[in-house]
Amino acid sequence: MNNNFIFLVVVYNKKLEDSTTLKTLLKYDLAGSKVVIHNNGPENVIIPHVMADLFSKINCTVELINCISNKPLGTLYNEFVVNKTFFDKYIILDDDSTITDSYIDFLHQDDYDLGLPKIISIKDGVTYYPIKNDDVVLENAYLDIQGVFSIGSGLIFTRLFLDTFSKYSISPFDDRYALYGVDFSLFRRMRKLSNKSVGFRVKTCGKIFHSLSRTEGEESRFRCKERLIDLSLTTRHYPTFKIYSDFLKKIIKETLFCRFGNLYAMFDSYLCGSHPRCRKINCLNRPLSKK
Repeated sequence: MNNNFIFLVVVYNKKLEDSTTLKTLLKYDLAGSKVVIHNNGPENVIIPHVMADLFSKINCTVELINCISNKPLGTLYNEFVVNKTFFDKYIILDDDSTITDSYIDFLHQDDYDLGLPKIISIKDGVTYYPIKNDDVVLENAYLDIQGVFSIGSGLIFTRLFLDTFSKYSISPFDDRYALYGVDFSLFRRMRKLSNKSVGFRVKTCGKIFHSLSRTEGEESRFRCKERLIDLSLTTRHYPTFKIYSDFLKKIIKETLFCRFGNLYAMFDSYLCGSHPRCRKINCLNRPLSKK
């Protein structure tokens, strides 16, 4: 079987041989596909000879990109889906997902524009995504985009799906987000297009196992701050009554606990309208002005 698929596997702070995603991908017939491994830091990595040989044996092209600047995920995802043309399916994966037979079968189906696998936590075996109107979707089904969310790892895009965004001059992901909120921004943008009578065939089927931070005990200070930045940006760009209410509750909570660093991050993100790392990237990519 000759597949015209391209995979993006985003690796962070990990040797490639320790990536569950890469190890489980190599168990399947990916002949004709391409795997882009984006190492987002903090140090350069190499493709081990054994792994390179395995990719070669299954006739799968592999490309390694070392980008130790920890590029914001919104920018990274958009560059992947925009710059890599001529593929039938585009797949985004984190480095710690376990690929399954049902997911590969889903990948070969042609009856959807956006594919959402069931996301099962490696920690507790519970399905957490996709979500429809705050309820987890457990059956295989087509989904109306209203009220739907899922995480980035495992998303399957068709060329037609991406061309729809291009037609309306909208990038699929909001590149003002750097970490949390990037994946949800896709669904918010889809809803905006849906309100303009743009139709999407969204289907959930298959499953992958994934390491979810929400099931791994108490969050680190870093992750707590990142979630507050996500909430602040969402309040700014995709406001609803509930989101504004959550934003105000968080401000009160952080004030009561005197967590002024978190408060600064919230107001900074809200007022500037983007994640600090996104602003840094934009400054680095800004062309020099002519005198």
